[in-house]
Amino acid sequence: MEAMSPETDKGILPQLIKEFRKRGGGLRALSWLINAGITHAMVQNRQLRQLRASFYRHVLILWLIVLISTVGIDIRMPHGMPLWVWFVIVFVLVTGTVVAYFMLGMVREETGTRMYQRFPLPNTLTLLRLFLTPLVGAAIMDPSSEGSNAWLVFALLSVAAISDTLDGNIARIFKLKSDFGRAWDPAVDVLFHSVVAIALFVRDIVPWWFMAVVLARYILPLFAGLFVYLLHTEFRVKATWPGKLSSFLLSCFMGMFFIGMLFHLDALTRFTLHPFLLFVLGVNIFTLFYFLVRGTRVIRKKGE
Repeated sequence: MEAMSPETDKGILPQLIKEFRKRGGGLRALSWLINAGITHAMVQNRQLRQLRASFYRHVLILWLIVLISTVGIDIRMPHGMPLWVWFVIVFVLVTGTVVAYFMLGMVREETGTRMYQRFPLPNTLTLLRLFLTPLVGAAIMDPSSEGSNAWLVFALLSVAAISDTLDGNIARIFKLKSDFGRAWDPAVDVLFHSVVAIALFVRDIVPWWFMAVVLARYILPLFAGLFVYLLHTEFRVKATWPGKLSSFLLSCFMGMFFIGMLFHLDALTRFTLHPFLLFVLGVNIFTLFYFLVRGTRVIRKKGE
């Protein structure tokens, strides 16, 4: 496949998916798709010098923020953080940076073909939430998270929640929407909330069935969306009100619990762990079924 300039690259992904279907859609076709996509990204990224330079600066700042925060939290924790936490944090930093680099070709207007010359701030905030994810999970799982270090967990959750709120709003207000953000924002949300749900279960804060529902609510729609996209390249990921509501309530649940622990508000903690937990659970179940029904309708409609 011929290399395309960034200005004419809007149709490259549909072309790759079309060829993927022609090859039968099996493992060999998937291997070809990944190889072709990486090859094209490497060729294209050579043309994006100014964008690459901006990306490097933003990522360097994020690395410094995360590593300095990690060192500070490690010192603050009574027993420090286990070695495997450091390994996971470094792995996420490196992997996230590499994948983001190969997807710089998607840093363009969502409804057009104009490439951004600088890495947009909303995308930087999304990457910040990604890089903070393992640190948030480790802080929650630490035994002191429900005692002296509850404020650390609350602070990290607050930063993640603020970044989640700001990235989309800044993109809309300042017209910085991009294909990169459209793909990364929901993917990072899936990873972040899944890690938090697992961490809450490990600390015995929530029961296993709550964790299972949250994981299903985030993971199943992600894979279903990828499946639908491979079948129909014109399918676009869009935020829905049930999805926004369930994510907001889950953030409220975590915030309320750790505020209760931080200020020793036993009534708030009990309310969070009983009636409010069940309410959040119900909204997540509704959201899961909403996504499944909507996805089924999309598949049926495209098949007609």
